[in-house]
Amino acid sequence: MIEQRLVLEQSQKIIITQELRQAIALLTMPLLELQHFIEQQLQENPVLELEYEKPEAAESISVAELGEKAKEDEVRELLNHPGAVEQQGYDWEKIAEDWQERPYTRQPVQEEVSFQYEPVELQYSNLYEYLQFQLNIMSLTEEKQAVGSFLIAHFSDDGYLLVTPEDAAKS
Repeated sequence: MIEQRLVLEQSQKIIITQELRQAIALLTMPLLELQHFIEQQLQENPVLELEYEKPEAAESISVAELGEKAKEDEVRELLNHPGAVEQQGYDWEKIAEDWQERPYTRQPVQEEVSFQYEPVELQYSNLYEYLQFQLNIMSLTEEKQAVGSFLIAHFSDDGYLLVTPEDAAKS
């Protein structure tokens, strides 16, 4: 008996593209190798340019950077002196409550549309039952219903008509 089935299968695959291979190779390179690779790419490709920072830009420190540096120094000092945490008087319970009220959530760049397919169980055990159901839900005259029932009764399990059209017409 020939059956038709629709099977939905979900799988995950990682496709390693050339760009991904190059990114992996670059991330695993030591610093000296990376510098040599960049110099080599600059020599081979005339379109690429290396931008250097101006010396005066490196020496000037903004107010924001000073604030960050002060915070880092404070954290280092707290880590070096364990008793300093109690002296600072931090209310860790309040900080934990605030964190739980406003947890960090990363916003998705683009929501993916997913289709959930559930397997459909057939309630018909054979072709005859299925065709009879289809015939009964159609609005047909009694004569057409009788012709349909006759033809359905003469189908094989494989869906072939077992009676010739001439014999069907006589009946």
